[in-house]
Amino acid sequence: MQLSEMEYKGLNLLDEVCSVEIALDEVLDVVHIYDTNYVVEPTYNFKQKNYELSEGFFQLAEVLKQKYFFVEKRKSNMNEWMSSLTWQFYSSNKSVKCFDGQDITVMGIADLLQKSEQALIEAKLYPKYVYRLAEHV
Repeated sequence: MQLSEMEYKGLNLLDEVCSVEIALDEVLDVVHIYDTNYVVEPTYNFKQKNYELSEGFFQLAEVLKQKYFFVEKRKSNMNEWMSSLTWQFYSSNKSVKCFDGQDITVMGIADLLQKSEQALIEAKLYPKYVYRLAEHV
């Protein structure tokens, strides 16, 4: 598993500048985002009773698209580019939210901790962020 790690700063729900950690897996087309400060994680739409991508996420996606990652996909438009990747959000409520280009699914950290490290990798998860999320208060 060869990942490029970086940090992204953005505004959280309280308009405070916070950082999120990002790990990019260009081989598997996965973006891992460790965000426990509500900067880019999906928000819950109570009216529709599901999660949706946040404004902070779209700002992050624009920045990443302009960088030299996932180069072979750069010619596609923004929606196609975002949909061609799997986005894993290691976030609040001790859960991992996965956006696969169409839907957002939620996995509880307790269920994930029962899996082996290899099973996490096969599920396109980053064990480092899973274990850190479990320790996060």
